[in-house]
Amino acid sequence: MDLFTYVAEQATVGDEPLCHALFLQIVNTLNYMHETHKMAHLDIKFENIVVDEHYLLRLIDFAYCERVDARMHISKGTERYFAPEVARIFYERQVWYPNSLIEKPSYIAEKADVFSIGILLFTMFFGTPPFRQNDPQREPLLHYLCSNDLATAEIFFQHHELTRIPNMKGRISLGLKRLLVKLLAFKPESRPKLSEVIAHDEWVAKGADGKMLP
Repeated sequence: MDLFTYVAEQATVGDEPLCHALFLQIVNTLNYMHETHKMAHLDIKFENIVVDEHYLLRLIDFAYCERVDARMHISKGTERYFAPEVARIFYERQVWYPNSLIEKPSYIAEKADVFSIGILLFTMFFGTPPFRQNDPQREPLLHYLCSNDLATAEIFFQHHELTRIPNMKGRISLGLKRLLVKLLAFKPESRPKLSEVIAHDEWVAKGADGKMLP
């Protein structure tokens, strides 16, 4: 089945070790695309990841792939997984996005993938994406979560309807928060390469219980 069905059944919600095990496979797979094939997927979402009975994952549907360094002027992907810079182009094409006649926005394909994988991780743990539209003009709390600053992002964790109670009860590890803040940085240039996440992020390098992985 696809990972969407699995997450929709709430199988991963609040289970940090399971989210860690699944995310580790996803980030390694996408990093392989980025580093070895120099390709970005551009439609990272649960429906495009299949999972077998042994919890082994496989990424599918490469129709939107582009070079990692491609500068894109059209939106690709699925709305709730859009990076803000992708969302801006998507909404601009619907006319009602402000300043549509002033700027011609673009985005780098690789950085859009990094944001999308952050949305994936958030949704695995909390059960639902953080926002309906990843647009700061429509989602005020996006400024906090995507600030690239843990102290500022704490305002989001304290007030968002999905995170408020588990945060209050201490059920969200500091390592998970730190990783989400890095992946979901509003400015694309502030998001790390996935190879850096794998090599240096504490939550990824260690198990969710804080023990170093072999």
